[in-house]
Amino acid sequence: MKANGEKFRVISEAIPIPLIISRVSDGLILYANPELIKTFKFSPKDLINRKFLDLYHKLDDLEFLLEALNQHGFIHNYELQLQRGDGTCFWAIASLQYLIFNNEAAILTVFYDITKRKILETKLQEQNDFLQRVFESIPLMIALFDTNGKLQWVNQEWERVLGCKFQDFQAGDLLEALYPNPEYRQYVINFIQSAQRNWGDFKRMFEKFQVE
Repeated sequence: MKANGEKFRVISEAIPIPLIISRVSDGLILYANPELIKTFKFSPKDLINRKFLDLYHKLDDLEFLLEALNQHGFIHNYELQLQRGDGTCFWAIASLQYLIFNNEAAILTVFYDITKRKILETKLQEQNDFLQRVFESIPLMIALFDTNGKLQWVNQEWERVLGCKFQDFQAGDLLEALYPNPEYRQYVINFIQSAQRNWGDFKRMFEKFQVE
């Protein structure tokens, strides 16, 4: 791929996505569009004689990217942490490919800021961890099934009452063991799949469950 001339500059400066071109031989930054300067909190002077590696929070990420780039010629949507000019870090997706820029072998890198998404993912994970700790401590038997009736998780009270570990429950069909009547079992599965957020009271037969 070649990227030369005023046409490339006009396009790259118009798109609202951070974009940078660095020289293959020494990693020197040859060009950065205004969106990259804004995202990384640089001034144009900050990029003079600056190298590509200065953008990366972990050099291991850069080494992996360059190795993969050498093997495949391009990389799409690699998640990593980057470092702004003020020293703060943020999460981004990077896509890289080789090109010729002003008659030099270079690397075009496009970044997409995903910091908000990563913060949301972290909060959701913290909430899930908190709920799991709560469910583990409740002295009630709690089990999680997917919409197909497959067991996904049980709390410690399940394991304590039945004397089996979660892996043991997975070895058999727990719903079949709890509800041996096919029609009644299907009624339970239909209730699970309805996702009505309502409680249901069903007769269960724990003594029928056998661990293989």
